[in-house]
Amino acid sequence: MQLEEKKKKEIEFLEKVFRAGSSTVSSISPIADKQKKAVERISELGFPNRKIEDWKYYDFSPILDNFLSLDTCKITQIEKESLKDFLFPECEKNLLVTVNGHFSEKLSNFSFSKEDISILNFNDAEQLKNYQGVNELVEKYFAEGIEDESNFFKACNTALMSNAFLLKVKEGVQLEETLQILHISNEHCFNQTRSLIHLGKNSKINLIVTYVGLAEIPFVNNAVIETVLEEGSELVLDKIQDDTQKGILLYDLKAKLLKNSRFEYSSLNLKANSSRDKISVDIDEEGAHADINGLYILNGERKAHNVITVNHNVENSTSSQLFKGILSDRARAEFNGAINVARDANGTDAEQMNRHLVLSDEAHVDSRPQLNILADDVKCAHGSTIGDLEEDEIFYLLSRGIKKDDALAMLTLSFCDEVIQKVKVESARQHIKNMALENLDTQMHKANIVHNLR
Repeated sequence: MQLEEKKKKEIEFLEKVFRAGSSTVSSISPIADKQKKAVERISELGFPNRKIEDWKYYDFSPILDNFLSLDTCKITQIEKESLKDFLFPECEKNLLVTVNGHFSEKLSNFSFSKEDISILNFNDAEQLKNYQGVNELVEKYFAEGIEDESNFFKACNTALMSNAFLLKVKEGVQLEETLQILHISNEHCFNQTRSLIHLGKNSKINLIVTYVGLAEIPFVNNAVIETVLEEGSELVLDKIQDDTQKGILLYDLKAKLLKNSRFEYSSLNLKANSSRDKISVDIDEEGAHADINGLYILNGERKAHNVITVNHNVENSTSSQLFKGILSDRARAEFNGAINVARDANGTDAEQMNRHLVLSDEAHVDSRPQLNILADDVKCAHGSTIGDLEEDEIFYLLSRGIKKDDALAMLTLSFCDEVIQKVKVESARQHIKNMALENLDTQMHKANIVHNLR
């Protein structure tokens, strides 16, 4: 009976996707064509199940049981004052806000020159026609490879998104200021958040992207980011998950790296009921480098899934992966990371490490680091560790007069500080540490411990 009920809910979900998709077709023909192909792909894939390797450990019941609206969510009126806890002072002059997947001009502000950086609704034909080359970018890179898309929810995003933005950095422009992109969810919806980020030749930008839930109601933020780094460009992207305890984040990031480009990415998953990050990096030209990092601190019955793939498709490129997790109570985590080295991709230097601290007998981790190497002259390494805190380290701190809860917090924060320090914005690092301390559920003086770990 349970199996039949589950199948019924899956069919109902698919029917809602097809029905909602018929009302969100873009007026821009290249996008509309890919949306139609996305609907076809959804029909071919069907609702995912645990027999699929990428979804082996994922629990779909929160998505299927909550009867979320798949129609376009409304833009709720929000006052900027209500966002103050999620805004970083260093980004005060450069802020892009979306509400339930819709760009909010009222809540956003920019000091960047429009000649240096373009932020456009690429589903708005009237807006796009004034910018040379934008239509070509959208046609080439939006939903690239949709005909063979394997991620059901990414295909749903393509089919259902009604509002998205293109962030385009002009060739040769190197921006020192950080742009914060704040995605807000506050409706009982299946939100579609979509963006395409294009860096011109020899350009540079720092982005910090925050996903925030403002209401204690079930919702799903189905987020897709596609990035293209042209020759010699550099993108630093820090993603912070700050959703409510009833929120679900489905996150799909695809990065395309061209000659001598550099991509630095950090994912901080610290809230929400569950999160799933699917990160795909294609290194398509020589000299490119990808630095992919992640941290998840889970308590209660929360879940975090990380599916990471770095494809070295050419010779002489480098990459590194570092993911760390701390689990307590009955939390669950999955790390499924792969380094794929193509035939003749000689000179590849790639490494991958996944480490976990498990602080409860009931917490559970599934870690599967993978190397798939078809070339001969490469340097590749991977590893995975799962353990608890060292008794000698705890004893040392206790012998120095530090309370046990404080000692545990100091050691666990030290464990994850290597990832936190990769975040470029100082106030964001502080915010992450504060959230980490809340998750660790200690009674110590937070400010003092955080200060000591700087």
